[in-house]
Amino acid sequence: MAETAGMTVSFPSSAKGEAPRIQIQPRTLTVPSEQNLVQFWVTAVDGNQVTYQWLADAVPIVDDATYSGTDNPILSITMDGTTTLSGTEYSCVIANNVGSVTTAVALLTVT
Repeated sequence: MAETAGMTVSFPSSAKGEAPRIQIQPRTLTVPSEQNLVQFWVTAVDGNQVTYQWLADAVPIVDDATYSGTDNPILSITMDGTTTLSGTEYSCVIANNVGSVTTAVALLTVT
């Protein structure tokens, strides 16, 4: 396992090929509370099939009334008209059969 620029990369010792690499990191967002939808996205580079798992405050999240795309490169967040999600830090773990990489944290600020 190695850490670089806020990302964690792990490599199983017996795997062949390359672990995914992040091409575009999710970006910190500031949105008004009236906004209905917020999206974070990430782009990974790899020749092998990759999986995605979005995290909110370092905890894996699942699709529900607030979140959709929790296992995709684009995470959609349905806002509730309040600032309850303000201050939440989002990141994404991208993995394949060789290893995984975690994106830098993107902060959501709701005003």
